[in-house]
Amino acid sequence: TNRYRGIEVDGDLVAYAIYGFEGDVFHLMNLAVAPGRRREGLAKVLMDDFLAEAGTFGAPDAWLEVAVDNEAARGLYEAYGFDVVRVRRKYYQPGDIDALVMRRELSGYQPLSR
Repeated sequence: TNRYRGIEVDGDLVAYAIYGFEGDVFHLMNLAVAPGRRREGLAKVLMDDFLAEAGTFGAPDAWLEVAVDNEAARGLYEAYGFDVVRVRRKYYQPGDIDALVMRRELSGYQPLSR
């Protein structure tokens, strides 16, 4: 089951997230914010939605991948309590960029965007 969430401003899509639940795994597949709209808290709104939705499914934890060189996203995910559990070598193409697989337990989740 996949979920798609978007944030529109004046009719323009400025941020979105795609996530899904399969078995007992809740996974963030993609999260993006338009370059001109970054640092406005939009990613936090989407992350709060993602984690709240995971809780409604009763998922024990949430998972995601992030490019090893995407420091802004890594900082966001770490602020939400995600920890690196392994590295997927050459996951992102082109460029052979490694992905960090990150996980967060869902017990005790508190929203950051409010």
